[in-house]
Amino acid sequence: MEGRATDKLYLATRWAAIETAKNRNNYVFTEYTDDQAWWANGALRLEQYIRSTGDATVELLKAAQIVINDNLKHETETCGGGIYWYHGFFRPFRTAKTTISNVLTMLTMATMFSFTHDATLLHGGTHGGAIDIYNWLLTSGLLNAQTGDQKDTLDTAHDNCTLVGGSLTYEYGVLVQALIALENATGHAQYIVGAMIFIQNAIKKFTQNNIIYEKCDQTNTCQGDQLAFRGQNEAKSQSITPARDAEGFNGISLSSSKFPQMRLK
Repeated sequence: MEGRATDKLYLATRWAAIETAKNRNNYVFTEYTDDQAWWANGALRLEQYIRSTGDATVELLKAAQIVINDNLKHETETCGGGIYWYHGFFRPFRTAKTTISNVLTMLTMATMFSFTHDATLLHGGTHGGAIDIYNWLLTSGLLNAQTGDQKDTLDTAHDNCTLVGGSLTYEYGVLVQALIALENATGHAQYIVGAMIFIQNAIKKFTQNNIIYEKCDQTNTCQGDQLAFRGQNEAKSQSITPARDAEGFNGISLSSSKFPQMRLK
Protein backbone atom coordinates (compact mmCIF):
# COMPACT_ATOMS: atom_id res chain seq x y z
CA MET A 1 0.00 0.00 0.00
CA GLU A 2 1.38 3.41 -0.93
CA GLY A 3 2.23 5.76 1.91
CA ARG A 4 1.07 8.92 0.16
CA ALA A 5 -0.68 11.88 1.75
CA THR A 6 -3.58 11.40 -0.63
CA ASP A 7 -4.21 7.96 0.90
CA LYS A 8 -5.62 9.72 3.98
CA LEU A 9 -8.96 9.89 2.20
CA TYR A 10 -8.84 6.16 1.66
CA LEU A 11 -7.68 5.42 5.21
CA ALA A 12 -10.87 7.12 6.38
CA THR A 13 -12.85 5.16 3.81
CA ARG A 14 -11.34 1.88 4.96
CA TRP A 15 -12.13 2.61 8.57
CA ALA A 16 -15.73 3.48 7.73
CA ALA A 17 -16.02 0.40 5.53
CA ILE A 18 -14.96 -2.10 8.16
CA GLU A 19 -16.98 -0.45 10.93
CA THR A 20 -20.07 -0.39 8.73
CA ALA A 21 -19.56 -4.00 7.69
CA LYS A 22 -19.13 -5.10 11.31
CA ASN A 23 -22.24 -3.42 12.60
CA ARG A 24 -24.77 -3.94 9.82
CA ASN A 25 -25.89 -6.72 7.54
CA ASN A 26 -25.93 -4.40 4.57
CA TYR A 27 -23.72 -1.52 3.55
CA VAL A 28 -23.72 2.21 3.12
CA PHE A 29 -26.40 3.27 0.64
CA THR A 30 -26.71 6.69 -0.89
CA GLU A 31 -28.79 7.97 -3.76
CA TYR A 32 -25.65 8.14 -5.92
CA THR A 33 -24.12 5.02 -7.41
CA ASP A 34 -20.66 6.57 -7.66
CA ASP A 35 -20.59 7.34 -3.91
CA GLN A 36 -21.61 3.78 -3.10
CA ALA A 37 -18.89 2.41 -5.34
CA TRP A 38 -16.25 4.61 -3.66
CA TRP A 39 -17.16 2.98 -0.35
CA ALA A 40 -17.11 -0.51 -1.86
CA ASN A 41 -13.68 0.08 -3.34
CA GLY A 42 -12.50 1.25 0.07
CA ALA A 43 -13.69 -2.05 1.52
CA LEU A 44 -11.88 -4.06 -1.15
CA ARG A 45 -8.66 -2.10 -0.76
CA LEU A 46 -8.79 -2.70 2.97
CA GLU A 47 -9.34 -6.41 2.33
CA GLN A 48 -6.29 -6.43 0.04
CA TYR A 49 -4.23 -4.93 2.85
CA ILE A 50 -5.60 -7.36 5.45
CA ARG A 51 -4.75 -10.32 3.21
CA SER A 52 -1.24 -8.99 2.66
CA THR A 53 -0.76 -9.46 6.42
CA GLY A 54 -1.90 -13.08 6.25
CA ASP A 55 -5.41 -12.47 7.58
CA ALA A 56 -8.81 -12.24 5.86
CA THR A 57 -12.37 -11.10 6.52
CA VAL A 58 -15.80 -12.05 5.25
CA GLU A 59 -17.55 -8.80 6.15
CA LEU A 60 -15.74 -6.55 3.70
CA LEU A 61 -16.33 -8.75 0.65
CA LYS A 62 -19.98 -9.13 1.61
CA ALA A 63 -20.34 -5.38 1.98
CA ALA A 64 -18.74 -4.66 -1.40
CA GLN A 65 -20.88 -7.30 -3.13
CA ILE A 66 -24.04 -5.69 -1.77
CA VAL A 67 -22.98 -2.39 -3.33
CA ILE A 68 -22.32 -4.14 -6.65
CA ASN A 69 -25.76 -5.73 -6.53
CA ASP A 70 -27.43 -2.42 -5.71
CA ASN A 71 -25.61 -0.49 -8.42
CA LEU A 72 -26.58 -3.07 -11.01
CA LYS A 73 -30.24 -2.56 -10.09
CA HIS A 74 -29.85 0.88 -11.67
CA GLU A 75 -28.51 -0.43 -14.96
CA THR A 76 -31.14 -0.29 -17.71
CA GLU A 77 -31.38 -0.87 -21.44
CA THR A 78 -32.15 2.81 -22.04
CA CYS A 79 -29.52 4.08 -24.49
CA GLY A 80 -28.17 0.56 -24.82
CA GLY A 81 -27.21 -0.03 -21.20
CA GLY A 82 -25.26 1.70 -18.46
CA ILE A 83 -25.78 2.53 -14.80
CA TYR A 84 -27.62 5.64 -13.68
CA TRP A 85 -25.69 8.11 -11.51
CA TYR A 86 -28.64 9.02 -9.25
CA HIS A 87 -31.71 7.07 -8.16
CA GLY A 88 -33.36 9.41 -5.66
CA PHE A 89 -36.44 11.58 -6.03
CA PHE A 90 -34.93 14.69 -7.60
CA ARG A 91 -36.13 14.04 -11.12
CA PRO A 92 -33.71 16.20 -13.16
CA PHE A 93 -30.79 14.09 -11.91
CA ARG A 94 -32.44 10.78 -12.77
CA THR A 95 -31.65 10.87 -16.48
CA ALA A 96 -27.84 10.87 -16.16
CA LYS A 97 -25.68 7.84 -16.85
CA THR A 98 -22.22 9.04 -15.90
CA THR A 99 -18.75 7.83 -16.74
CA ILE A 100 -17.70 7.90 -13.08
CA SER A 101 -20.56 5.69 -11.85
CA ASN A 102 -19.87 3.13 -14.54
CA VAL A 103 -16.07 3.03 -14.31
CA LEU A 104 -16.24 2.82 -10.50
CA THR A 105 -18.68 -0.10 -10.70
CA MET A 106 -16.46 -1.69 -13.35
CA LEU A 107 -13.44 -1.30 -11.03
CA THR A 108 -15.34 -2.75 -8.07
CA MET A 109 -16.47 -5.80 -10.04
CA ALA A 110 -13.06 -6.48 -11.58
CA THR A 111 -11.38 -6.13 -8.18
CA MET A 112 -13.96 -8.39 -6.54
CA PHE A 113 -13.13 -11.03 -9.15
CA SER A 114 -9.59 -11.22 -7.76
CA PHE A 115 -11.10 -12.51 -4.50
CA THR A 116 -14.00 -14.69 -5.65
CA HIS A 117 -13.14 -15.69 -9.25
CA ASP A 118 -16.84 -15.44 -10.07
CA ALA A 119 -16.85 -15.15 -13.87
CA THR A 120 -20.19 -13.32 -13.89
CA LEU A 121 -18.42 -10.34 -12.34
CA LEU A 122 -16.61 -9.94 -15.64
CA HIS A 123 -19.09 -10.98 -18.28
CA GLY A 124 -22.52 -12.44 -18.79
CA GLY A 125 -24.15 -12.11 -15.40
CA THR A 126 -27.81 -11.18 -14.97
CA HIS A 127 -26.95 -7.53 -15.58
CA GLY A 128 -23.63 -8.05 -17.32
CA GLY A 129 -20.18 -7.66 -15.80
CA ALA A 130 -17.20 -5.32 -15.78
CA ILE A 131 -16.28 -6.14 -19.38
CA ASP A 132 -19.86 -5.51 -20.50
CA ILE A 133 -19.87 -2.13 -18.76
CA TYR A 134 -16.60 -1.17 -20.46
CA ASN A 135 -17.94 -2.22 -23.86
CA TRP A 136 -21.06 -0.12 -23.27
CA LEU A 137 -18.95 2.91 -22.32
CA LEU A 138 -17.19 2.54 -25.67
CA THR A 139 -20.30 2.03 -27.79
CA SER A 140 -22.21 4.83 -26.03
CA GLY A 141 -19.50 7.34 -26.89
CA LEU A 142 -18.66 8.17 -23.28
CA LEU A 143 -15.23 6.68 -24.00
CA ASN A 144 -13.34 6.77 -27.29
CA ALA A 145 -10.75 4.00 -27.49
CA GLN A 146 -9.09 5.50 -30.57
CA THR A 147 -8.52 9.05 -29.29
CA GLY A 148 -8.61 8.50 -25.53
CA ASP A 149 -11.35 11.12 -25.21
CA GLN A 150 -13.91 10.89 -22.45
CA LYS A 151 -17.28 12.51 -21.80
CA ASP A 152 -18.77 13.00 -18.36
CA THR A 153 -22.45 12.15 -18.87
CA LEU A 154 -24.95 10.47 -21.17
CA ASP A 155 -28.30 12.24 -20.70
CA THR A 156 -31.10 9.75 -21.35
CA ALA A 157 -33.97 12.27 -21.19
CA HIS A 158 -36.66 11.44 -23.77
CA ASP A 159 -34.40 8.59 -25.01
CA ASN A 160 -32.26 11.12 -26.86
CA CYS A 161 -28.97 9.68 -25.49
CA THR A 162 -27.11 13.01 -25.53
CA LEU A 163 -23.44 13.21 -24.57
CA VAL A 164 -22.75 16.20 -22.32
CA GLY A 165 -19.89 17.53 -20.23
CA GLY A 166 -16.14 17.30 -20.47
CA SER A 167 -13.81 15.15 -18.41
CA LEU A 168 -11.91 15.38 -15.14
CA THR A 169 -8.52 14.00 -14.14
CA TYR A 170 -10.01 11.66 -11.56
CA GLU A 171 -12.32 10.08 -14.15
CA TYR A 172 -9.28 9.16 -16.20
CA GLY A 173 -7.55 7.85 -13.09
CA VAL A 174 -10.43 5.58 -12.07
CA LEU A 175 -10.79 4.33 -15.64
CA VAL A 176 -7.11 3.40 -15.76
CA GLN A 177 -7.40 1.59 -12.42
CA ALA A 178 -10.39 -0.35 -13.77
CA LEU A 179 -8.51 -1.33 -16.92
CA ILE A 180 -5.54 -2.49 -14.84
CA ALA A 181 -7.95 -4.59 -12.76
CA LEU A 182 -9.42 -6.08 -15.94
CA GLU A 183 -5.97 -7.03 -17.21
CA ASN A 184 -5.19 -8.61 -13.85
CA ALA A 185 -8.46 -10.54 -14.00
CA THR A 186 -8.25 -11.71 -17.61
CA GLY A 187 -4.57 -11.62 -18.54
CA HIS A 188 -5.53 -9.75 -21.72
CA ALA A 189 -2.98 -7.04 -22.57
CA GLN A 190 -5.58 -5.17 -24.65
CA TYR A 191 -6.80 -3.47 -21.47
CA ILE A 192 -3.35 -2.06 -20.72
CA VAL A 193 -3.02 -0.94 -24.34
CA GLY A 194 -6.33 0.89 -23.91
CA ALA A 195 -5.23 2.35 -20.60
CA MET A 196 -2.13 3.80 -22.22
CA ILE A 197 -4.24 5.57 -24.86
CA PHE A 198 -6.37 7.19 -22.16
CA ILE A 199 -3.28 8.13 -20.11
CA GLN A 200 -1.63 9.79 -23.10
CA ASN A 201 -4.78 11.78 -23.87
CA ALA A 202 -5.04 12.86 -20.23
CA ILE A 203 -1.46 14.13 -20.44
CA LYS A 204 -2.31 16.20 -23.53
CA LYS A 205 -5.54 17.48 -22.04
CA PHE A 206 -4.48 18.35 -18.50
CA THR A 207 -0.77 19.19 -18.47
CA GLN A 208 1.15 22.41 -18.99
CA ASN A 209 4.94 22.26 -18.73
CA ASN A 210 4.69 18.77 -17.21
CA ILE A 211 2.31 19.90 -14.46
CA ILE A 212 -1.22 18.53 -14.23
CA TYR A 213 -3.90 21.21 -14.05
CA GLU A 214 -7.66 21.21 -13.70
CA LYS A 215 -10.01 24.08 -14.62
CA CYS A 216 -10.55 24.89 -10.95
CA ASP A 217 -6.84 25.75 -10.66
CA GLN A 218 -7.39 28.80 -12.86
CA THR A 219 -9.92 30.25 -10.41
CA ASN A 220 -8.38 28.96 -7.17
CA THR A 221 -11.56 27.00 -6.41
CA CYS A 222 -10.30 23.39 -6.22
CA GLN A 223 -11.90 21.46 -3.37
CA GLY A 224 -10.20 18.95 -1.08
CA ASP A 225 -11.74 15.93 -2.76
CA GLN A 226 -10.51 17.12 -6.15
CA LEU A 227 -6.97 17.35 -4.79
CA ALA A 228 -7.13 13.93 -3.16
CA PHE A 229 -8.69 12.23 -6.18
CA ARG A 230 -6.21 13.83 -8.52
CA GLY A 231 -3.20 12.70 -6.52
CA GLN A 232 -4.52 9.23 -5.78
CA ASN A 233 -5.69 8.41 -9.26
CA GLU A 234 -2.81 9.91 -11.20
CA ALA A 235 -0.47 7.99 -8.90
CA LYS A 236 -2.32 4.81 -9.83
CA SER A 237 -1.95 5.74 -13.50
CA GLN A 238 1.79 5.95 -12.97
CA SER A 239 1.86 2.47 -11.47
CA ILE A 240 1.90 0.88 -14.93
CA THR A 241 4.16 3.34 -16.74
CA PRO A 242 7.65 2.14 -15.75
CA ALA A 243 7.08 -1.28 -17.26
CA ARG A 244 4.95 -0.02 -20.13
CA ASP A 245 7.15 2.97 -21.08
CA ALA A 246 4.48 5.66 -21.20
CA GLU A 247 6.53 8.29 -22.96
CA GLY A 248 6.16 11.69 -21.38
CA PHE A 249 4.45 10.59 -18.17
CA ASN A 250 7.40 10.17 -15.81
CA GLY A 251 8.29 13.44 -14.11
CA ILE A 252 4.84 14.98 -14.47
CA SER A 253 3.72 16.86 -11.38
CA LEU A 254 0.41 17.90 -9.90
CA SER A 255 -0.63 21.51 -9.52
CA SER A 256 -3.39 22.82 -7.31
CA SER A 257 -4.57 26.03 -5.74
CA LYS A 258 -3.49 24.74 -2.33
CA PHE A 259 -0.28 22.97 -3.33
CA PRO A 260 1.39 24.94 -6.15
CA GLN A 261 3.37 21.92 -7.30
CA MET A 262 3.12 18.42 -5.85
CA ARG A 263 5.26 15.66 -7.33
CA LEU A 264 3.98 12.15 -7.71
CA LYS A 265 7.45 10.61 -7.48
